[in-house]
Amino acid sequence: MNFFRMLREYEWFNGILFILIGILALLAPHFLFKAVVYFVALYFIINGVLLLITYLRKRELYSPMPAVIQFVIAFLVFIFARPLASILPFLLGFGILLYGIYHLKDAIMHKEYVNVSRAPRIIYSILIILASILLLFNPFRSFLVMIQFFGIILIVIGVDELILWYRTRYY
Repeated sequence: MNFFRMLREYEWFNGILFILIGILALLAPHFLFKAVVYFVALYFIINGVLLLITYLRKRELYSPMPAVIQFVIAFLVFIFARPLASILPFLLGFGILLYGIYHLKDAIMHKEYVNVSRAPRIIYSILIILASILLLFNPFRSFLVMIQFFGIILIVIGVDELILWYRTRYY
């Protein structure tokens, strides 16, 4: 199965997930920031535990150092959450920029649907690219306002994913 076709199979899931995260970002940005920090730290802790278990089972094949590094990273995420948050607008803007470029390319390349206009998809992609440029080059004074703006963008992306899935589910 083609990689992009496989991704399209789950566009409905991505759409719902984007909408839910977008609503959470819009209504509770402070909670979302704290949750993201905890989830990232938890990811590194779980990874560290798994690596430590692997080391304890097969000491002759593995080193404990990767597990220790994972635990140190988790600790650093907790300590440096605020400074890391200052680069988050740039990272989010870059991620949304890549998303917009991908969808613009996709809208331009898909000419096989004769009765479907590509103009709305192209306009949508350009708006997403412009929003990402705003995040990249004009970071908001308030981080929480930036998260709310990101939530609005995620809701729009989620609705678009659901519409795209609905239109192309039989192709």
